[in-house]
Amino acid sequence: TETVLLDRHFQEGLISEVTSDNYLGGCQATEYLIQMNHRNIGFVAGPRDWASAEDRFRGYRDTLGKHGITYRADLVYRGDLRFESGIGALEYYLSLTDWPSAIFCANDQMAFGVLTKANSMNISIPGDISLIGFDDIPLYSLYTTRLTAVQQNIDALCSSSFGIMMEKLRQDQDQNQLSMKRVVIPTKLKIGETCGKYGGVNHY
Repeated sequence: TETVLLDRHFQEGLISEVTSDNYLGGCQATEYLIQMNHRNIGFVAGPRDWASAEDRFRGYRDTLGKHGITYRADLVYRGDLRFESGIGALEYYLSLTDWPSAIFCANDQMAFGVLTKANSMNISIPGDISLIGFDDIPLYSLYTTRLTAVQQNIDALCSSSFGIMMEKLRQDQDQNQLSMKRVVIPTKLKIGETCGKYGGVNHY
């Protein structure tokens, strides 16, 4: 049975995989927020054992360092990728004395948890807090506020996975040694309505 992992990582060289450049995406989101004058940027992380989310976290952390911004462990909230984690994250950030002016979430579900909780508390996004997600899930485009998010190229991910699978099947028929591949697809930042320029104060 031929296997290709999609957006998952296994031991190097054992199974072919196709993944988004999650590290690049983490860099792109953080870089954008820094260009919008944000310095206290919260990151809502995923589980430690999920490689994609950890790559996004590394992109966030390294981009802060690139700009000479001190990494603050208290601005990292460890979530589980679910909507409820976003709710918990915002509650946590608002309990801090020095809370973030922007929040970058490791996936869209947690970002919409943040957005929903903020709306219920009359906190303006992006007026009070800027917000970025990761995935750009089409379903969420129906939401009243268009989320700024790192966009994965789903067409390229699927076509690359299919291409590798077909190549593996041909190699198997030719009885040649199967070559394992790792394809990394670039991400891009899709600008929505949830980020604003930081002016030095938050408004609540």
